[in-house]
Amino acid sequence: MLRAMTSGAGISFPLSRSRAVLVVLGSLAFVAVGALLFTQRADRPLLGVVGVLAVVTFGVALALGVAQLLRRDRTALAFDAEGFTDTSAPTAVGRVAWAETTGLRTGTLRGQPLVVVDVVDPDAVVARLGSAARRSSARANTRLVGSPVCLSARNVAATEAEVLDAFERFGALRPGHPRGPGADATTRGT
Repeated sequence: MLRAMTSGAGISFPLSRSRAVLVVLGSLAFVAVGALLFTQRADRPLLGVVGVLAVVTFGVALALGVAQLLRRDRTALAFDAEGFTDTSAPTAVGRVAWAETTGLRTGTLRGQPLVVVDVVDPDAVVARLGSAARRSSARANTRLVGSPVCLSARNVAATEAEVLDAFERFGALRPGHPRGPGADATTRGT
């Protein structure tokens, strides 16, 4: 069930529209609940604080979800001979060259399946990220899973198997890569 766009030079996967819609709808619900809690602050001040926090937190998630839905370029993940580009989330790391990669692992974080791409210099990847939010997210990924480059197939209109196949086909697992074919299937590169 490949939903990727292929060309002679590479392959790309679009953003998962259904995931973005769920983020928007869920965020709207939590913003509404937060606003309702805020109106109860006279009787219970703690509810007012919780309400404000909910409105702010889920308001940001709502804005990011709407931005994902309105993006002109719907590409979430693209592969070519030189590397891959991850724009599947607002905090994604962007372009990573195959020369920077050392391996590939699958795992879960808080129940969410991840594809973790190990890199030669995690600090260099973090340093080149434009916004403080992206750098902070990448540092957190490094602390939690050992690499700033973590992909969630849930944000991409593809299965984890399709994403892994693209990695194998284009780079991190190709013959000749330091940690290519022959590595353990679930912890390639570690």
